[in-house]
Formats: sequence, structure tokens, C-alpha cells
Amino acid sequence: MSVNYPNNNPYKIFTQQTGVYNPISSPALKPSSINSGAIASVQIGDVEQPESKKETEKMNPKKLIGIISASLGGTIILGLLGFAAVSKGFSGGFAKKLSKISTKARKAVYDLNAGTKNGENNLTAWQKIKLNVNKAIQHSADALQATSNFSAVKDSFTYHWMKKLGMGKISDGITNYFKKITLKTKNNAYKNAEYSTIDFCNYLKSLAKAQKDPAKAKSLEQKAEKIMQEYMAGFSAEKHIARSKQTWDDLAGLHDEVYDKLYGGKGGLFGNLRKYKTYITTDIIEKDRKALFKNVKQAKAAISNDMTDVNYSMKKALYDLEAGIDSSNQKAVELVKDIGAKLSESKALSGETELVKRNELFAKIKQNLDELADIAKKDTKNKEAAEALEEKIARMKELTEPDAFKKGLAQEALTEIKLLYKDGRNSAEYKKAKAFMEKMNKNMNRAISSENQVYEKLAELRVGSAPTDVVGILGPAALAALVVANSKDRDERISRTLTGGVPIIGGIGMSYYGTLRGWTGAKNLILGLVTGWVLNIIGEQTDSYVKNYRVEQQKLKTAFESWTKLQKKQDTPSATTSIKA
Repeated sequence: MSVNYPNNNPYKIFTQQTGVYNPISSPALKPSSINSGAIASVQIGDVEQPESKKETEKMNPKKLIGIISASLGGTIILGLLGFAAVSKGFSGGFAKKLSKISTKARKAVYDLNAGTKNGENNLTAWQKIKLNVNKAIQHSADALQATSNFSAVKDSFTYHWMKKLGMGKISDGITNYFKKITLKTKNNAYKNAEYSTIDFCNYLKSLAKAQKDPAKAKSLEQKAEKIMQEYMAGFSAEKHIARSKQTWDDLAGLHDEVYDKLYGGKGGLFGNLRKYKTYITTDIIEKDRKALFKNVKQAKAAISNDMTDVNYSMKKALYDLEAGIDSSNQKAVELVKDIGAKLSESKALSGETELVKRNELFAKIKQNLDELADIAKKDTKNKEAAEALEEKIARMKELTEPDAFKKGLAQEALTEIKLLYKDGRNSAEYKKAKAFMEKMNKNMNRAISSENQVYEKLAELRVGSAPTDVVGILGPAALAALVVANSKDRDERISRTLTGGVPIIGGIGMSYYGTLRGWTGAKNLILGLVTGWVLNIIGEQTDSYVKNYRVEQQKLKTAFESWTKLQKKQDTPSATTSIKA
């Protein structure tokens, strides 16, 4: 028995039917080489869905929802991040921004009045418009500061009732987790400060070893050792971690204090809120925080007290003073203008007589400050403003004390290096030492600033911000989960998760993470938006790849089924194969 097959390769038929690329060139198949009926019966189009089914899917509500939410990640992230911002409330950061706006407006009013001899009476029409606009801005910002208590209201309420309902351990667990993230930025900042301090001290020691004069070498060596000792005494990991722990312990009763002030008494919540025009949490902790950081800054000044730091502190104190006085009082304006002139004069001092002249100028500044204090005490119309001004005057007086502007150990070391080399300030050794010192000074200031921010964040956590922050994350996450759950099948669920769920949760989560790390509100919002946007792009690309992959897989599956059917048809008696006995 012999079997004759046609000289046809079924794989060639398979590749031509499916359109799959075949790298091996082959002649086109003749129409007569295969059974036309077989081809007609295995066209890929045969597996298309009936027209009636297509129409049904078009009218399916779930299909409509899928279309509407196809680009969910790209269109809803901004709104949800806005919701997240509201859920966090207007905390201390928001209150600080409003305070800065108010201070800036007050300063603008002072500048307008200080620029004329008779204050408002001598202003032009345009200047009067600017004056009234800035006064309106100032009053609006002051009034809006009370809205920052929205955060304290919801945080203290949530935490209070979680404890009442037996969920205190859960709340404390969330709070402790958030606390670890909050402390991370501060710990890293002090680590960088320590490294830069070690670098500076090591360089001083290397210069000491190169000196031929034993006395000069010993002096530099001792300066390096003293700087490191002072740093470890005030800013080592053990010290700043202990300060944070002590702060956390000291704030243990803050929640109850805030809750009682907001919800206790006869006035009720709304009656109590009217008493607080600024952020209640910050107001309660302000005295203790100022006392702590006064000591911290003094410890830092002993190590490095650069004139840049001194001048910045003076400039800031003068700015606050100008914004705090009653600019319609011409005597007060003249006193403040004189203080500004003397401070400008002190910045230009140098040489051997620098210290003597600075002491003389600062003695005159103190006299002006005493006169300002007397004016403030006589202001019985606005006691709050008078008390605030007295506090600013006291702050500036502290800056005029010798300990506030004397050189730190690092600056004394720089002076020694300048005298060791004939080129003085222009010597390579001095320039390199100064670069090390400036880096150390900058990192120490950054670390102290970070610790200051952490103090406020720990206070907010004690009031109960962590549980409500979690709600702020879970809300959008639940919405994203609802949209995903409403998918008609597994493929659509994957698509919505990639393009919607992941970007939403990722963007909001990153925004909250930034808040805990002490980053600014604007930075957090931008970070959250960018994170969501990037995740959305990645999700859409991944979703597109997955969909294309499914289509190709379906084509291969259909083509394979077509090939199988074709083989079966060729094996039947109607095929070209003949069997001879």
C-alpha cells in the first residue's frame, strides 16, 4: 500500500493564513494546492461574536463605566490629592504660611509709613491704595489662622473616640510607626552634620601636623579636639535622640489638653474655637519649644557662630520688629529705623577695633529697644499686639548680648590659620579650611531646623494626627478599590488597577510620606502629583503591553485552531491525498 501526499507544507499554510512573519522565503501557494472549502471553513473571522452580542455589550452599564474610568489614573489623581490635603487638615504648616503672609503685609504697611514724615497723612493716592490692600490682607490672614485648628478638632476627636471604643492600641501602633518616619529626616540631618564636623576637625589636625612651631601646632590640635567635644556633648546621636525621646515624653498629655480646650467647658466646640485665633497645638507647645531650642542654638554657637548666621538672625529680628510695631506711631518708626541703620553699620566692621565698635553700636540699639518697650507698655488698646511686640524686643536684645555674636571655636580656628600663612585669606589652606567650616555650619543649621520641625510633628502625632492621616489614605484607596471591583472581568480589573488604583494610592502615599519627613506642603503636593503621574504613565504602558500581548495570544490560539481544522480536513477522503491498494 502506498500513500501519496501533496507537496505542501502545512506550516507554510499556517504562516500565510495567520500573517506571522516567516524568515524562510517560500513560493506562494497555488490556489489549487489546498481544498478551497477547507480554507473557507477556517477563516479567523468565523470566531467573531454575533452582532447581537456586540450590541448587548455596547448597552451594558459596566461597559460604560469601564470607558468612563479608562483614564482614571490620569484624571482623578489631582482631585484625590486635594481630598488628601483636606483630610490632613490645616495644620501648623498652614498656620505658619498665613502668619508669614500677615507679617509681610504688616511690613509693607510699615515701609509705606516709614517712607514719609507724617505717616499716612503724606501718602499719595496710589500709596494709600497699597496701604489699605495690605491692611486687608493682614486682617484676612490673621482671621484665617483660626482655620488651622480644623486639624486639631478632627485629630483630637478621632483619637479620643478610638480610645473610648477600645482601639487605643491600634491608634498607638499607627502613631509609633509614623513617629519613626518623622524622626528619620532629623536623624539623617544630624548624621551629615557629624560627618562634616569630623572632616573639618581632621583638616585642622592635618594642618597642625604640618606646623614647625610646636605652640601653634598644639593650639590648632586643641581647637579641633574642643570642637569635636562640644559637638558630641550637644549633637551626637545619643544626645539628639535623647532630646527627641524627652520631647515625646513631655508631650504625653498634649492630646487631653487640646481635647479639653476644644470640647470641654460650657461653650462647646464652636464657642471654644472662637477663643483661638492661631493654631492651638503650636500655642501650647511654643514656650517649651523656644526654651529647648534656645539652649540648642547656644550650644551650636559655641562650635560655629559665623557672622553670616549673626547677620541673618539680626535681619530676621529687625524684620519682625518692623512688622510688629504700630507704624502710625512716628516715634516708634524712627526708633526702628535707627536700629536698622546701626545694624547695617555693624555688618561692615572688621579689624582689631571690630569688637569694641560693635559693643558700642549694640549698646545704642539696646537703648532704642528700651524706648520701644516703654511705648508698647503704654499701648492699652491692643494688649495682644503689645505683648507680641515686647517678645520681639526681648528676642532682639538677646542677639545684642556678647555671647550671641562672639566667634565660635571654628571661626577662632580660621583666624589662627589666616595668621599662619603669609597669603592669609588668600592662602589655599585658609580657603580649604573655610570651605570645610561652611559645610559644617550649613549642615548643623539644617539639622537644628529639622529637629525644630520634628518637635511640631511629634506634637501633632500626640494630639492624634496619625489615625486621621491613615483615613486620608484609606479613603482614596477605597474609592480606587471600588472602581476596580466594578470591573466586568479579570482583564478589566488588571487594567483599572494599573491605570487607576496604583497611581492614586502611590501618589497619595508619597504625599503623606513627605509630610512625615517634614517636607513642605507645596513640595509634598508636587511630589504626590508627579509620583501619581509617573505611575499612571507606567501603568498605561504596562496595560497597553498586556492588552497587545493578549491580542497576539488570541491570534496565535485562533490560528492554531484554524491549522488543526485544516489538517483534519486534509486527512478526509475529499482532500488531494489518495490511497492506493
